[in-house]
Amino acid sequence: MTNLDSPFNCLCAGLRRAARIASRQYDQALAPIGINVQQFTALVTLNELGPTTVTQLAQSLELERTAATRNLAVMEKAGLIKRREGEDRRERVVEITAEGRKRLNTARPMWRNAQRDLIDKIGEPIAGSLLQKLDSIA
Repeated sequence: MTNLDSPFNCLCAGLRRAARIASRQYDQALAPIGINVQQFTALVTLNELGPTTVTQLAQSLELERTAATRNLAVMEKAGLIKRREGEDRRERVVEITAEGRKRLNTARPMWRNAQRDLIDKIGEPIAGSLLQKLDSIA
């Protein structure tokens, strides 16, 4: 039985380690089209939300606003998104571009393969249960 009171079994450290390993796998799958999993997730979110403020996007992605802004700058330089002033001049609105949609559509099967590989490693019932448990703490 695992001793959950031991610092060697820290849930946070374990989750972070697993996230790094999973991110690496998805990043490798998406590398041929020049995006990473974080950018893929932002494109999926923007595609669903439509034009949104940087603050709203950061909240949707559970990112600090400054981290989202840095990531968006890279995506804007690549032509995947565009930013503009919002109704309030202090806010910035971000939206996916035609190039961003094209890259997202190309990325979907690559992401799906990485997703399937990870599911195959841990099993579908565990993958579903894991997502439910993670949603409960998010």
